[in-house]
Amino acid sequence: MKVKENNVLTIIIGIALIITIFGVILSTGYLVFRINDLSKEVDTLKKGTTPTPSGEEEQPSGYDTSAFKEILGKDVIKESKNKTIVVLVARQTCGYCAIFAPTITEISEEYDFQVRYVDLEKIVDIYSPNWDVIDQESYDTLVNLKAVAGFETFMDEFGSTPMTVVIKDGKITGGIIGAYPKEDVVEALKDAGAI
Repeated sequence: MKVKENNVLTIIIGIALIITIFGVILSTGYLVFRINDLSKEVDTLKKGTTPTPSGEEEQPSGYDTSAFKEILGKDVIKESKNKTIVVLVARQTCGYCAIFAPTITEISEEYDFQVRYVDLEKIVDIYSPNWDVIDQESYDTLVNLKAVAGFETFMDEFGSTPMTVVIKDGKITGGIIGAYPKEDVVEALKDAGAI
């Protein structure tokens, strides 16, 4: 009787071992697949391309910033001395930024002001796991900007793009985060005293 119990126990242990090994193989295969997939996504972002809705072809991403005055993040205080400026913090690999750029361009032309453009990718490495800071002075300047009541935590969202910030004398007076319709952006800029 003991021999039969030992044989049954051996079979059960063998089956459990086979199931465990099979599970490990499947999990490892899935992880390798996901790592390769994520690697391709990072490469795609670095090239400045975005997949089409079908996922089959890639089209170049990016947008025209020629209507903007590109500045470094560390220059916003100097740029806003004794005046109100509108700063767009964005990046070329951001789809929402590409959608929003024509809107803010149209508003700036209609209300006759120049948008200052800060390229987020010149401040932080968005492809590194911890978003390593590339330009510490610009990063510190932007995230530590003082703000009027109601906007004290606005820069807690730094890194969210597009980010439109209204700054007067080195102090945030308003802004909007995201690719909003023209009417909402105009209202936010008026509330902040930019137009």
